[in-house]
Amino acid sequence: VAAPGGGNKLVIYGVQGTVVAGAASNYGHWLLTDGNASDATTLWCGRAQGVSNNQFSLTFPYGVALTENTALKITSVEGTGNIFINTVIYYRTEAT
Repeated sequence: VAAPGGGNKLVIYGVQGTVVAGAASNYGHWLLTDGNASDATTLWCGRAQGVSNNQFSLTFPYGVALTENTALKITSVEGTGNIFINTVIYYRTEAT
């Protein structure tokens, strides 16, 4: 989700989707981050391994506010092979 511009912030209320690896031995992690991925900006991290389709649903009842004018990013860190992520993100933009 793109950065909303100065004086605004994204507030994340939930994420729903699926994640699967490309082959039985493939694995990797995926992260939701407040801007560029780092330990300091990681909001949530999940792991996928194998070809079983994993569904997930995260709900934040009070919303998770990102830093002003910062994008929400989904980053994958593949260990071996590929992982595939399909998500819907529930958010709104609020003035700071």
